[in-house]
This record gives sequence, structure tokens and C-alpha cells, in this order.
Amino acid sequence: MSEKAPSLEQLAKKEGTTPPNAPLDTHEVIRFISHSQLFYYWPVWITSLIFAVITRFQGKEFVVNEQKVYFVTSPGLGLAFLIILLAVVLFTSVNVRGLWAALVAASMVILGLLFHFFSVWAPILSFLGGLSFYMSYHFYLTTGLVLGIFWFVVFFVFDQRHYIEFRPTQITIVEEVGDGARNYDTTGLVFDKKRDNFFQHLILGFGSGDLKITTGGAQREEIYFPNVLNINHRIDQIKRIREQRGR
Repeated sequence: MSEKAPSLEQLAKKEGTTPPNAPLDTHEVIRFISHSQLFYYWPVWITSLIFAVITRFQGKEFVVNEQKVYFVTSPGLGLAFLIILLAVVLFTSVNVRGLWAALVAASMVILGLLFHFFSVWAPILSFLGGLSFYMSYHFYLTTGLVLGIFWFVVFFVFDQRHYIEFRPTQITIVEEVGDGARNYDTTGLVFDKKRDNFFQHLILGFGSGDLKITTGGAQREEIYFPNVLNINHRIDQIKRIREQRGR
């Protein structure tokens, strides 16, 4: 007795693929979260906590106003913290693109190595009035904890209310915390990915980017969503759904 040939759906299920005529899952949702600029400040609070541990266990104990205070006697730790803080502030405020981004990055690394190798930092600080940077254990700990708590609250609470939900037939947009949702048909939508800031998006943001959406219809709107994490993967998901739908 001949065995019945498997159906197209059975073969697709066996291979883990979707059959050509399979219906589109209209319940599939792709969610974009627009994060605040605070997200890119993660190196500051992480560095603060690491330096707090270093200062506590490798620093020396002093008594200030009858209280024990711990300092690392070398000014290098405080200077490193200041450089990291200024670099994050600079690169999240100024757009550096393309070749200029590579030149700036290479210049910073080369200058840092040269200054360290030829002991240039000490003369520079001396010229500026004998500046020395000594941060205590409590300074690093307080900075790391306060900024870290703010970071987690903003990232996991407030940013989650600034989102886009893409469905095969509809897109839902909430631009600000407390705003009502706006719905648009997905027909004619144009998605444009922006990566203007090399350091912010690719280094500090691990591949984040800004998203611009242009709606279809007679009255077109441009909707700008900054700081979307893993933006390439999100765009690929939307392309896959739109290809299935023929839009």
C-alpha cells in the first residue's frame, strides 16, 4: 500500500519554514522604544562604581572632620574619571560622522598614549596651577548609585512609554509619556534609519540609531524617534512583514 505524500504545510513544519501560501500572522507586533539621552551615560555610573571599589580597597584612609575617608593618592584615577565624563558629554552632544569620526577616535587614542608614555600629564596640570584630581570613595559610590538608579528608572519605566508598535495592518505611536496613542495604516509608510553620531550610536549605543517615519496619504507626517536600540534588526523585521504583505 503506497504511503500518502506529505502536504506542503507538513513539509514546512518539518523544515521549520513558512509555506508560501501560509496566512500572515496579523497579531505579530514589533515594538520600537525611543530611549532618552541618559541611556548613553552608562559608562559614567559603571566607571563610578568600579572606581569606588578600587578606592575603598586600594586607597589610603584619612580622617576628615572626624570621619574616615578613603582616597587613591595617585591623581590618575580622578583624571581618568574626568576624561570619561567629558568624553561622554561631548560625544552625546556633538555629531561626528564618517571619516571625521575615525580621525577623532584615532587622535584621542594616539594623544592619550603619547601623553602617558612621555609623562605629559604632570607638566600640563602643573601649568594649569598644579591641578590634582582626588575623588573619595564616597564620591564615586554616591555618583554611581544615584546616576545608576536614575538610569534604570528612566530606561525601564519612562522610556517604555515612548514607543511605536508595528503590526501588519496598523502602526501605533506614542511620542511622549502621558500622550494618547495615534494609529496609522501601514500602507505607504516610509522608514528611514539615521546614524549621524558614530560614537553615540555605534560605540555607546551598541548599534542604536534614530528612526524617521513618513506616513502615507495626502497629508504626510514625519515622525522622528531617536535612540532606538538594535535598529537594524527592527528594520529587518518590518521588511520581512511588509514583503509578506506585498507593501
